[in-house]
Amino acid sequence: MKHILELTKMKNRIDEAFKRVNDIDSDNIELQSHLAKYLCILVSGYVETAVSITVQEYAHRNGSPTLCRFVESHTSRFTNPSPEKIKNLLGRFAKEWRRQFEASVSKDKTEALTTLVKNRNKIAHGLDSQLTFSGVQNYYKIAQDVVKSVQVICLENTKSVIEPT
Repeated sequence: MKHILELTKMKNRIDEAFKRVNDIDSDNIELQSHLAKYLCILVSGYVETAVSITVQEYAHRNGSPTLCRFVESHTSRFTNPSPEKIKNLLGRFAKEWRRQFEASVSKDKTEALTTLVKNRNKIAHGLDSQLTFSGVQNYYKIAQDVVKSVQVICLENTKSVIEPT
């Protein structure tokens, strides 16, 4: 199981990649655009990994080894982290978690995350994307906010987890 520490290392590597791309001569827009596509894939992967690790960490802290294995097996292949997929995953743990996610992540942020994932899929499948470096920088900030919301819901605010079925 990957842990929160590994997620921190992943975020640090992405931060460094953004710094390196930002240091490229601003006249070289074409190169920045190509690297923005690479960063888009990294950021989308970061959200995938962060959501997966966060719910696995919740299970690790609060459940039996059997529960941990179950959660790991169901989240290890969490891909294309659209807001709807994140809401559905959180809702499987607790309906209140889904509601908290909806309340804590604005419509603008859910639209941005949706656009990030759509761009990632276009890039991964060889299609054209008009993504810019500044655009992916903005998506990264939003992705970090979304991840923080998931972490707060799962790891810091776990009093309302048990609910009637």
